[in-house]
Amino acid sequence: MALKMNLWLPLMLIAACAFAQSDYKTDLRKVDALIAKAQLLDKKTAAEVEELRLQHHRMDEEIADVETQPSGNTKQLLKTLDAQLASIKKQEKIAQKRRKDANEFLMDATVLGKLPPLKRSKKIVEMEQKYGAVIFDGATGEPVVADAPSTIMIPVPEPSKPIVVPPTISTAPPTVVSKSATDDDEYENDTPKKQNRSKKAPNEVPQARFVKYDASKDVILNPPSRLCAVEFDGKDAFTGQYKKVLKGQLLFTHTEDFMRATMGNKDYIACEAQVSQVQGGFTYLNLIFKIASRDAQRTFGLLDKGSPIAFKFINGKTSTFSNTKTDIGVLDQSGQYTIYKATCELVGTAPKILKDNELDVIRVAWSAGFEDYEIVNMDVIQDLLKCLEAR
Repeated sequence: MALKMNLWLPLMLIAACAFAQSDYKTDLRKVDALIAKAQLLDKKTAAEVEELRLQHHRMDEEIADVETQPSGNTKQLLKTLDAQLASIKKQEKIAQKRRKDANEFLMDATVLGKLPPLKRSKKIVEMEQKYGAVIFDGATGEPVVADAPSTIMIPVPEPSKPIVVPPTISTAPPTVVSKSATDDDEYENDTPKKQNRSKKAPNEVPQARFVKYDASKDVILNPPSRLCAVEFDGKDAFTGQYKKVLKGQLLFTHTEDFMRATMGNKDYIACEAQVSQVQGGFTYLNLIFKIASRDAQRTFGLLDKGSPIAFKFINGKTSTFSNTKTDIGVLDQSGQYTIYKATCELVGTAPKILKDNELDVIRVAWSAGFEDYEIVNMDVIQDLLKCLEAR
C-alpha cells in the first residue's frame, strides 16, 4: 500500500504543477485582454469628452454672436441656446465621470502584470466581476476584446443649426439735427436731450498720474523668475491661433540603483514640465521625457493616446489626467537619447488643483507597464501655471 502511495504522490505533484502552470498562463492572457479592453474604453470615453467639449465651445460662440447682434427675437434665441448649453454641460459632466472610471480601469489593468501570481488571480476575478468576464474564442483560443459594459448612456445631441439673425431695418425717416446759435441750448430738433459733458475735447491732453515708487515691483531689483521664460508667444503657423508656451523646467530625474555605477554623472531619465495656453482658454501641461538609451522603445514601449498619468500630492490626494496624443519616442540629434512627450489638457478645476498642491509622485502608464517617479522639484508646475496666469 505504501509503495502505491509513493508512486501516486509524484504523479499528483506533476498534475498539480501542470494545472498551476495552466492557470498562470491563462491569467497572463486575461491580463492582456483586460488591458486591451481598458484601452478601448479609455479611448472611447476620451472621444466622448472631446466631442462634448467642442460642442460646449461652439455653443458659447453662438451665444456670443447672438448677444453682439441683437434683434427682435434675441431673447427667445438666447433662451433656446441656454437650454441646449445646459444639456451639453450635464452630458459633459457625465462623460468626465466615465472618463475618470475608464482611467482607473486602465491603471488597475496595467498593475496586474506586476502582481504576485496568487494576488493577480484574485484581482482578475474582482475585475471580471466589475468590468465583465474575459471570453476566449472557441476556434482560435484568443481572448475576445469587447467594449466594457457601460452603465451610463450619453445621448450625443445633434449639432445646433446655425442661427441667422435678421438685420434690423429702420423705416423711420432720418432725423435732421439743428443746433442753436447759443452754447447753452440743450435742445436738438425740439427734443430735450442732455449733453454728455464727460467727453474730452479732441485736443485735450490727459493729466499725468504719478504713482509712488514700489521697490518690490522694480524688475531690476526683483527680476522675474526664470520659470517665466517664454519659448513662444504669437500666432501658430499651422492653426493661426494665438499661443504662448513657457520654457520647460526640470521636474524630476530617475536612475535605478543598479544602474548608477554605469551611468556615472548622467541620469537615466530626466523629465521636464512645460505649460502652454492656446486661444480660447485651453491650457496644456507637457511632460518631456529624456531617456539615456537608444532602445527605450523595447523597455518602455510608447505613450498611448488616452493613457493615464496620475499625480500624487504631498497631502495624499491624487489627480489623474490622460495623454492626448500618442508618442512612440524619437532619437535626439546626438542619437544617444530617446525623447517622449506626453500632453495633458487641464480643464475645469485642474489648473487650480495643480497650483494649490505640491507634487510628491507621478505615475506614468507606458504601454509596457506603469512606472512611479518621485518628484524632485515639487513646486515647478505650480510656478509655471502662476507665470502663465500672470502673463
